[in-house]
Amino acid sequence: MKKNVLMIDCPICNKQHEVLLLSRKAASVIKEKSVEFMEKYCRCPDTAGDNEFVPVKLMDENLLKARDAYRKDSSLLTSQDIKKIREKYHLTQSEFSRMLGFGDTTVTRYESKMIQDYTYDHIMRMADENPLFAYESLQRNKKRFEPENHELIKKSIQNEIDKGDLSFFKKQEVYYRYMKYSKPGLLNGNKLIDIDKIEDVISYMAYHVTNLFKVKLMKLLWYCDFIFFRKYRVSITGLVYQHMLYGALPIAYDEIVGLKNIEIKEVLMGTDIGYLIKSKKSINSIRLSKNEKMVIDLVIDYFKNMDTSEIIAMMHKEEAYLKTKSNEIISYEYSRCSGLSII
Repeated sequence: MKKNVLMIDCPICNKQHEVLLLSRKAASVIKEKSVEFMEKYCRCPDTAGDNEFVPVKLMDENLLKARDAYRKDSSLLTSQDIKKIREKYHLTQSEFSRMLGFGDTTVTRYESKMIQDYTYDHIMRMADENPLFAYESLQRNKKRFEPENHELIKKSIQNEIDKGDLSFFKKQEVYYRYMKYSKPGLLNGNKLIDIDKIEDVISYMAYHVTNLFKVKLMKLLWYCDFIFFRKYRVSITGLVYQHMLYGALPIAYDEIVGLKNIEIKEVLMGTDIGYLIKSKKSINSIRLSKNEKMVIDLVIDYFKNMDTSEIIAMMHKEEAYLKTKSNEIISYEYSRCSGLSII
């Protein structure tokens, strides 16, 4: 197999030749936070000893990777995320900046070196999730575009609107249903609702659970959140669960499976219809911490061979279920009950 090489003026032996292009795990401190990323570096094959170096171009690339690692850890859009949003609307960096009311070079900096603050991040996410917001932004900044250019961008946005993607409205419905849980506490596991995290947890399960149907998913979410809370005093998702006929159900469960990165398919099961859950995200884009994955893997491994009826029967025996009434919110204080038997 051919090794990765790069033709370059080698600073080690002062000759132009092919050097080895390698990568390794590295750590860096960005804004007082330590992050890990895959660093690229070179090695001169013609010399021994201290023969490693990083060309200027790779230094910039490595720095961007470190900053993107920070952004992932801080729940911010990465440089590639921003690029995907503007390319969805067929925009250049400066066009995307002007459309959103930013300075002409703002998006260029975000895609190459600068880390955005949460306000700018939110605006770009809104443009991604809601084409109507993108259209309103374009109209608000219409004077910054030539008429012909404005019409082309308008058509690109219209194409996204015509696709009829309702995921943005599903997301807003979830937020609406959680308005009364606007402070961290025992009802939401000391965490405000985190829709991005919900999508990542469901996506992770969809990749690792064979035939993940809707009812089973809801039960697994409850176990993940409550076990994580028991260990770390905070839930993973911020979901609030109710005592329902078939076990614990998160508030807005129908809206959750209609989110942007979740796909639901109707499957005929005898005379009934099942709702199979799939993910639209790539496995590499799922952002979960090591501790979150550890708990989710524990739940998946325990329930992987159980069908939905078996999980429901087990949940009906949990003290958290037995000590609450129909439609009552199941407080995370019940995570201390010995009935969470898979721990």
